Amino acid sequence: MLLKKPAKNLRAYLLLVSALLLCPCHLPVLLAIVAGGVGSSAFASFLSQNMALVLAIATLYFVVALWMGRRLLTQDQTCAAPHVKGRNQHDCC
Repeated sequence: MLLKKPAKNLRAYLLLVSALLLCPCHLPVLLAIVAGGVGSSAFASFLSQNMALVLAIATLYFVVALWMGRRLLTQDQTCAAPHVKGRNQHDCC
């Protein structure tokens, strides 16, 4: 069954989608859209003056979100406490 634990899978997919949006290769386009959307506010000024800091934080989030999303998705496929039954098969249910 695909969604055996829907809350954990949803969290994993949200992390992976947000990592895709903050991918360093998409970041210049995303920052241009955000800076254009907020106009000449203090936030747009902060983005333009601290581009290296914003890029470093977004890249760090990208790496952590990818790792956490993959970990949450693959954690469902492994057994926490496997019980051997029959022919060395794990009983995960």
